[in-house]
Amino acid sequence: MKRPANLREHYGWCTKGKRHGVIFDEKEGCHRCRTEKIRKAEDKCLAELFHGPGHQSSTFCSEKGKHTIHRCVYGSYRQEASWKGMSKCTGFFDEPPEGNK
Repeated sequence: MKRPANLREHYGWCTKGKRHGVIFDEKEGCHRCRTEKIRKAEDKCLAELFHGPGHQSSTFCSEKGKHTIHRCVYGSYRQEASWKGMSKCTGFFDEPPEGNK
């Protein structure tokens, strides 16, 4: 991969103070902030389940509107999970979160 001459034009940090990490296009802004804005406009939940090796993958809650128990289907084995709180991680072997209800 050819390294851009000026990295600031291509990489940056989320400027909203949300600690989203590196963004890929400073002109378009933080991908994470844009995703949250779209989900809010569609009345979709922002709660997230982190899964996969090292919890590097994530899946948003599939529920709409106000609710306290979040639900989603995640991973290559299409497992179901439910949890409370805005984020949760699966178990070590990608099993659904413990105490998920």
